[in-house]
Amino acid sequence: MSWASFASGEPLDRQTSCGLPGFRAALEARINAARAQPRMCGSRAMPAVPPLNWDPRLFNAAARHARDMATRNYFSHTGLDGRVLAQRVSAEGYAWTSVGENLAAGEPSVEGVLAGWLSSPGHCSNLMSRDFVEFGVSCVLQPSDRAVPYWALVLARP
Repeated sequence: MSWASFASGEPLDRQTSCGLPGFRAALEARINAARAQPRMCGSRAMPAVPPLNWDPRLFNAAARHARDMATRNYFSHTGLDGRVLAQRVSAEGYAWTSVGENLAAGEPSVEGVLAGWLSSPGHCSNLMSRDFVEFGVSCVLQPSDRAVPYWALVLARP
């Protein structure tokens, strides 16, 4: 699939959701349920915050980065082309005032990836941040016999 095939608003497909059924709905429900409860992110107490809304431009930024990591076999917030999150989100036409990213690799389930992010102080703080009001998330399987899932979650505020 070429980069251009991630048109704005294009529905999730097996290639950008790791073939997981109900991918977007499951993540939206679980992320927003987590945000609805106060929690500790490491030693930092985080209050409950409003739910996030899905944004197709943030999904595009997440899907492109997850696909790049999966197909080029690396794991980093910086792409091999040198672009960072802010540049990737801006390239999708999203005029952001606040932006963040959670990555994961190897976790095969929605429940597992969210549990991992909530157990990591930095990832948890991103998920619980009042600074973010919209999100997009993608999971792409590495095109190999191992089929390692690469996850990218992009959070932002316009």
